[in-house]
Amino acid sequence: MFFQIFENLIMNSIVHGFDEQEEGRIEIDANYDNGLLTINYKDNGKGMDKETMEQIFDQFFTTKKERGNSGLGMYIVYDLVVNQSGGKIEVNSKRGEGAEFIIKMKV
Repeated sequence: MFFQIFENLIMNSIVHGFDEQEEGRIEIDANYDNGLLTINYKDNGKGMDKETMEQIFDQFFTTKKERGNSGLGMYIVYDLVVNQSGGKIEVNSKRGEGAEFIIKMKV
């Protein structure tokens, strides 16, 4: 499960966040306390506007359909975290300031 979560987050950063820059940085911080795992995932990509953030976890939503993207990556992350594990995921972003995903789940 964690492999799928990180694979989709990293691919999302590469395909969408870093597509207009030559290099990018991803930071992953995890904290486990009293049965609660908190994962903070950040990239320094191009960020997202409000409309994209509101739809990012929707099935088949993508800003790169013309490049053959399915729009399932972030939906899979949401499904694994929320529906299958009972956790929560939050996204924070602004155009030009990268993206941050905060995942909280009982383990």
